[in-house]
Amino acid sequence: MRIRSYMKKDKGSFLRLSNRLTNVDFPQYRDREIMDIKQKQLALKSLENNKDNIFIAEVEGECIGFIEMKEKHDFFSDKIHAYVATLVVDKQAEGKGVAKRLMKHAEEWAVQRDIPVLTLDVFASNNRARQFYQHLNFEEDVIKMTKELS
Repeated sequence: MRIRSYMKKDKGSFLRLSNRLTNVDFPQYRDREIMDIKQKQLALKSLENNKDNIFIAEVEGECIGFIEMKEKHDFFSDKIHAYVATLVVDKQAEGKGVAKRLMKHAEEWAVQRDIPVLTLDVFASNNRARQFYQHLNFEEDVIKMTKELS
């Protein structure tokens, strides 16, 4: 497996894998159809505005996952942090170390920019992802609470 920069030829795989991001249980107030539409919009926006910070996990020429990185400003510390905007692995490649390699690349990306903190967001219901990040020594920070009003 190798990790490389995004190339135009990856667009189809990138969009296909992006669809996996809505395969989690959402609170009832979220409309799955709208979430799918919004996810596609986010993916297209990433390709338009941030493709230089998208990295592809590839095996024998096939895209099996990707990670998108951004620099974000932390309101409370007033510092820049490296932000994992998206991490997706193909279903057939799960459990084979792909996500771990992509996260290692994210850490290297941050270190190259002299950024000492790596952050990300994950849906509360995505227990598998949460356990994965905790295994990589991520800690919960801000937790968003919601309540649907009738």
